Amino acid sequence: MINLATPSSSNALPGKAEMVAREGVSYFQIPIEWENPQVDQLKQFFRLMAGFVGRKPWLHYALNVRVSAFVYLYRRIVRKEDETSAAWPMREVWVPDGTWRAFINQALGDSSW
Repeated sequence: MINLATPSSSNALPGKAEMVAREGVSYFQIPIEWENPQVDQLKQFFRLMAGFVGRKPWLHYALNVRVSAFVYLYRRIVRKEDETSAAWPMREVWVPDGTWRAFINQALGDSSW
């Protein structure tokens, strides 16, 4: 399970990592601040996703906005999907605001991929 919410999110469950681990599920948290997503966090997400080759990861979200943006970028940058394919389901959930649009553009323009 990869959780992109912060531990202080309004709907965060205290002890979630321990609860999930007791069930035998690996738990990773990349706490993405809503107002300040970082390309380094996206790179960490890509590294975690690489560990799931041939398996389906469980991506944890509250409103599906952080996850949908990160999955969109994964599909565009790592899987090299075209815009139309990669944008689904993000476009079904939300249209990124100024902060997230700038983050997406920064990630797409990053030459270190």
